[in-house]
Amino acid sequence: MLAGNVSGGPWRLISAVGIVSTEPVAPEPDSIPAGACQDLPGPTVWNGSRIPVWGGSLDLGIAPFWELLFINSTSALLPIQTVNDSLIPDRPVGPTTPCGIALSTIGGPHYSLQSSPTVSAPIDSSGAAHLAWIHGGSGFVAANPRVTVWLGIGGPFPVYGIPWGIGWGLVYGTCGIPGIHGNANESDFAIPNATTVVSIGTGNATCTWAKYTLGFGPSSQSAAPGGGVWVSVPIANVTHTVSLNTWMLSLAIANSSRTFQPVANVTCNDIAFGSETCRAESPGWFAALTTDRGYWLDVLGWNGSAGGWRLPNVGVYSNETLVVYLPPNLAATALTVNAVSTLPSVQISGSADI
Repeated sequence: MLAGNVSGGPWRLISAVGIVSTEPVAPEPDSIPAGACQDLPGPTVWNGSRIPVWGGSLDLGIAPFWELLFINSTSALLPIQTVNDSLIPDRPVGPTTPCGIALSTIGGPHYSLQSSPTVSAPIDSSGAAHLAWIHGGSGFVAANPRVTVWLGIGGPFPVYGIPWGIGWGLVYGTCGIPGIHGNANESDFAIPNATTVVSIGTGNATCTWAKYTLGFGPSSQSAAPGGGVWVSVPIANVTHTVSLNTWMLSLAIANSSRTFQPVANVTCNDIAFGSETCRAESPGWFAALTTDRGYWLDVLGWNGSAGGWRLPNVGVYSNETLVVYLPPNLAATALTVNAVSTLPSVQISGSADI
């Protein structure tokens, strides 16, 4: 049993979400506030930057990533992920923690997670995926070759947009893929048993808002190797938290004369980003997006990626932090960091003195 060795049991499975994507994808977590579960160790649907890309057929029902949600008798929750067949259990989430409270709202104000039935699949994911494929999924992929397929069972799901109820829900969509914004195509399937597709919905999903504002808190500094400094800039709030991903956002740092400073090229350990594993390989500054507990989600300072981010499919939420590395020649300089958009159609604003 996946959760059998985790203290606090017995645990029972109340939902499962699989993600099969032809591109790096940023899931849309359905939690209030949106970033409440963002500091769970990744990858999760709340920190999806390292969800694997799938290179096989989309009709097999095989997902390189699954998010499983268990519950015990005290309403504590246990997220467990499978990533390329490796199990990644998270710590249990208490019902009164910010993450536990947020998860308890995903079914609406009158829904109780404790009343969620234990997942019992009337058909396995391969059968559900095949039914969805022959009833419209193949046509959707032909029209939208950059696509993510979401497979879900149980409910409610901790991901926005997936139908739930008896049996499987599948969504073919394009939101969350870098470069796709505005209204995007989506097709939904509900599959209650091995032979029936009971509902098919097609339409548009709103992937982005037209305007975002980042509000920053007071910055603080600490020493960095070689005479540089780390500057921590809290993101106090993000208006329109849904769908702001790092590929849409870049940063610019200017001095008091409004001269923009160069961005360094950075190398990192791809397994674990952090202040000990990321180093500037050229003159200039670089930055990281971190959770409020210091977990590095993404690094800006990479050539050839959207906005300069290493993993451009990371959600940006309130209560996260920008950590900026300043080399010795900038360590004692009055500077301003500015949030800027990589899209002409989307406005992003916000600045802070560092």
